[in-house]
Amino acid sequence: MTFEEGVLYGQKEQSEKRKLIARANNAFSFECTQNYYQLSVAEGKTSLTPVGLYRGKGRPLFKL
Repeated sequence: MTFEEGVLYGQKEQSEKRKLIARANNAFSFECTQNYYQLSVAEGKTSLTPVGLYRGKGRPLFKL
């Protein structure tokens, strides 16, 4: 994830960089998708967790 000129982007490995859209409750998604990423803080650690429309919450992608 990068923040460039006021825009948040996500990029997986060597794929194309895509704009992320802010959603409610600290969530972000790529344009034209119903899947999203939930940013949360628990026990002093920040994590980004993917949430799929049909699969529900996945494992956190990272923890800070």
